[in-house]
Amino acid sequence: MDYTKNHHLPQWVKSDRIMMDDFNQMCRDIEAGLNKTQSSASSGVTTVQNNLNAAEERLSAQIVQAAQTVQNAALDGLRRAAYNHLYLADVQPGRPQAGLFFQGFDKSSSVSLPGALPCEDYLWTCNGAAALSFSAHVRPTVKVLKDMYGSDTCEATYSLPYSAMLRSLRLHGGYSGNSSANRIKPYTLWIYNTDNDQLLLETRGTFDLGSAGMNISNAFFIPVNRPFHNGNYRFRIKMDKLDFTPSVTFRPSESNCMDIQGLKTANVSATRTITSNEASAGGLAVVHYTTWGAGGSPSMVWDGVNLQPAATRQITNNQGFAVTEAEFRRYGSIPARSSLTLNMACAPGGEVCLYRWGGILF
Repeated sequence: MDYTKNHHLPQWVKSDRIMMDDFNQMCRDIEAGLNKTQSSASSGVTTVQNNLNAAEERLSAQIVQAAQTVQNAALDGLRRAAYNHLYLADVQPGRPQAGLFFQGFDKSSSVSLPGALPCEDYLWTCNGAAALSFSAHVRPTVKVLKDMYGSDTCEATYSLPYSAMLRSLRLHGGYSGNSSANRIKPYTLWIYNTDNDQLLLETRGTFDLGSAGMNISNAFFIPVNRPFHNGNYRFRIKMDKLDFTPSVTFRPSESNCMDIQGLKTANVSATRTITSNEASAGGLAVVHYTTWGAGGSPSMVWDGVNLQPAATRQITNNQGFAVTEAEFRRYGSIPARSSLTLNMACAPGGEVCLYRWGGILF
């Protein structure tokens, strides 16, 4: 009996007689081979199908990812264009445009917000341990170092237990020897932090003395409008031209000698509405601010959507001040009339200066 080369199947020759064992074994071998081939074929089909399904899923994911990338790139391009457009509109305020606003918090804007005090260039707030007042917190600390009795200088020290806004100083007394034709008298004010002997403020102004020899306390009014942190201070007022005889001093007993105010404000809010001609695909808003001490942080509610800053950066604003810019981004359909509320939190012991904010739809 012969056998096949590869699978050892019996091959009868004429002289062989058919053997049952050989025949049955051959059939079993053929059956096993067919089963193995069928199983391999089924497994191959399954593998191919699985590979096709996986390839389809990968392709679908790649298509979705590519579409999202294109959409994100388009939205980011719109956002960048809107950001630049917002600032271009800010430097051209005489050209009103739909779908945006820019609002300043400086004195010229006449904007007032509950819990904040206006300065020349910003709104100021603080979250002191108490709302500081002159009579309760400052008057007991005042010490007059020099009177302006026949001299050109008045000087005093005082302390602030909490941060406060110093609105004005006022000297009290009289004067003589003034010519009514020359009643405007220039002065210089210096304010120092005596903890480190740092000069914090140097400003010049004029007194209007009015008629000669009159005892007018209002003549010696000195506007300041600056916030100061807790600490120890000294102010010095000097007449730049002494062609009269002053008899004035700083009197802590006078209720109007120092207009100073502290705050205990945890949050300041501002709301604006943006109106456009149609719904938009998104929008952005910016806030300019500075902080001191424990500081504070901005957040925003845009048509009921709570937003945190998507980016913060240090910039020099259009007023020339170094400020923090917080940028808020909102993607998705925004109605043609949209409402934004800025919330500026002020941490305990912190201070915040709000300069400007604005928003735009795109």
